[in-house]
Amino acid sequence: MSLIIDGSAGVTFPAGGNPQAAPAGVIQVVQATFTGNSSTTSASMVTTGFSATIAPKFSTSKILILATGNGDNISGGTQIAFSIYRNSTNLSALSFTDIYGGSSRVIAPFSLNYLDSPATTSGTVYTLYFASTSSAGSVTFNQGAGGQPSVATITLLEIAA
Repeated sequence: MSLIIDGSAGVTFPAGGNPQAAPAGVIQVVQATFTGNSSTTSASMVTTGFSATIAPKFSTSKILILATGNGDNISGGTQIAFSIYRNSTNLSALSFTDIYGGSSRVIAPFSLNYLDSPATTSGTVYTLYFASTSSAGSVTFNQGAGGQPSVATITLLEIAA
């Protein structure tokens, strides 16, 4: 005699057991929005001050990070590099926003997607960092039309692995 369990919708073990996630299913979604902005002239990565936190239900889960916003080359002729950090670790998930405008100011959108394997069930903070690719160029994260902040988002999806 054999017992076959279909785990496509998850399986729960009786008597206080833990629910088990189906492979490749979305377990939870966390989204944060940001309506401020921050500027830098640094060629090294600095925090934008924008982050989202997730506590994975399983240590084997993957976290899909989706980040969007705007970049502004205040001084013109500059490109912005964006990256995601898990806690204090740079995931090297780079996105470059080409905002070369000679001496003209240019605002451009960016998006960054990265699949992470944090291997933990503890609260994990994902923060957006940025840098100017020109040592003389000033750049702003999340600048919108008329110098007003736009709305940036970070969406974290826990994926069962």
